[in-house]
Amino acid sequence: MIAILCAALAQDLHTEILRKTPETLLVVRAPQKDGMDTVIVRRWIATARDGVLFETWLDVSADLAETERGALRAEISLAQAGTYEVVLGSSRAEIRVSRADLRSWKGDLDQLRRSIGRLEDIAAAIDQAGTPSAAQAELTAKRLRLEAERLQKMKTEFYGTRRALEGAVDGLRNYRTLVLLPPRPEGVNRDYGGRPAPPNPVERKAAGEVKGLRDLLSREGMLVILDELALLVDPRPTSPGDVRILRWRDRAEALTTLRQGFDLLEGCPEVGSLLKDAQEGSVPEGLAARIRKEREALLKP
Repeated sequence: MIAILCAALAQDLHTEILRKTPETLLVVRAPQKDGMDTVIVRRWIATARDGVLFETWLDVSADLAETERGALRAEISLAQAGTYEVVLGSSRAEIRVSRADLRSWKGDLDQLRRSIGRLEDIAAAIDQAGTPSAAQAELTAKRLRLEAERLQKMKTEFYGTRRALEGAVDGLRNYRTLVLLPPRPEGVNRDYGGRPAPPNPVERKAAGEVKGLRDLLSREGMLVILDELALLVDPRPTSPGDVRILRWRDRAEALTTLRQGFDLLEGCPEVGSLLKDAQEGSVPEGLAARIRKEREALLKP
């Protein structure tokens, strides 16, 4: 029933593509019903929490739509590639926009890896110092403040990795030795009536706050490559509310570029195999199923 309702809502929304590059410009139209006259745009993004990569909708914009001959009309500009949900009044559609290149990737990966390296160094210094002096704690706190400022200014499409880095900075800032908290009590404790206190869990090292960040960066990049590959393998819409916009000038060039992007990452040999099979012209249906399966695997904790 829900699928039928979504299909009906999608049929009510009509999309006209005005421009594909440098930003995608669309006009959407839908019937005006029950006084609902807003246009909402959301983007499907990868983000991270506690080192786990997951996906969610991020609100991009919300505006009042125009009224034109008894119908709603809105002009939408999509600045980035990705999957968007557009809700106009009571109608909705999903719009997938491909990239046109991966020119920013090398710079993005370099700056993120440098940030990861700095945090790894800070974590190692915290663990090596044990219980630091007040001066050592202040110096480490200053290094973390500088890193937080860098991340705040950083412009990157690797949103999930940046969020994970921000979380790692917060974790290190609040690490027990930096805020000069005493270690957990050991042995006999008066709170237990003179009986031995329960055994302490193994205390997490500062290095644990930054563990897995490099792997997370690679997995987020692989998700992007798989999404681009899925559009190239089968650009046909699957439903009335499925709008697909390809901005690559040439399929062969696109696959070569994705391969170059893959080579900048680490791990995930199955993604490399998918790219190779796509370049060799494998059956789209089989590739599409494998892409979905690999995508699911990348999002598993």
